[in-house]
Amino acid sequence: MSGKISRITDKIMREARAEAKRIKSEFKRKARELEAEYDQRIEAQRREAQKRVEDLARGLKERRISEAEIGLRLEYLKYRYQLLDELITEAVSKIPKNKGYFQFLTDILKNSNWEEGEILLSAEDRKRFGSRLLAWCDKNGYAFRLSDQDLDTIGGLIIRKGKEAINATLDTIIDELRDELLLRIGREVGLE
Repeated sequence: MSGKISRITDKIMREARAEAKRIKSEFKRKARELEAEYDQRIEAQRREAQKRVEDLARGLKERRISEAEIGLRLEYLKYRYQLLDELITEAVSKIPKNKGYFQFLTDILKNSNWEEGEILLSAEDRKRFGSRLLAWCDKNGYAFRLSDQDLDTIGGLIIRKGKEAINATLDTIIDELRDELLLRIGREVGLE
């Protein structure tokens, strides 16, 4: 009986070893599957994290480029404004030297709808046109007189009558028209 028990014990042991081997093999297979599944999950998360980092980096880069472009555009607009402003200033400085300038001054007097008052001119305009303006006024029935006060202006004039005044200096006229002039000149010289 001991032989039979030994064989039964051997058979149980063999079956137990086979079952243990099968369980171990099954465990290893499941462990490999789990490991592969987690490797895939980790790789997917790594790719997703990498993509987020790349997207953030791309967004940051695009933002920096956009900020730089805006900065350059603002610098360009500032330079263009300065250039146009210099063009206007240079052009305005040439107006008093223009042959039609005296006519411009007399047109201001005519269009004022005033027949009397005090004319204020720059020192240079007083020297060049003061006596001519008074002669023109006398000839055309106006009772304007020249002020002793000199204007600090490029050209044009101010007419005073009591507390009222009409400021028709080139500085004032150009300041009122500057934005429109900047736009028009910008278009004409191709800066728009």
